[in-house]
Amino acid sequence: MDDYCVNKNVQTNGDHEVHKSGCVYWPAPANVQLLGQHSSCASAVRAARGYFTQVNGCKTCSMNRPGFELTPRSWTNFKGSHGEVRNKVQAQGC
Repeated sequence: MDDYCVNKNVQTNGDHEVHKSGCVYWPAPANVQLLGQHSSCASAVRAARGYFTQVNGCKTCSMNRPGFELTPRSWTNFKGSHGEVRNKVQAQGC
C-alpha cells in the first residue's frame, strides 16, 4: 500500500491530480490533501472524489504503479502514440 494525495490546486483542464508518494510532481505542502494509503491509483482517485468532482491520476506516477506494464502487444492494441496511451490510462481514472 502506498500513500496518496490530491492536489488542492486545479489544473487548467479542471482536474485535481492524484499523486503517489515519491512522485516528482507531489504538490507543495500547502496544496496537499492527504488521501491515506491505497492499494491502487484507482482507489485513491475514488477517495479524492470525496473532495473534488473532477479528479484524475497523475500521468507520471500512475504509469509507474505496480502491475502496470505496456507489453509490445498491449502497446499495439492502443494503435496510437505514447501520449495517446497515457491519455487512455488517464481517462480510466489513473
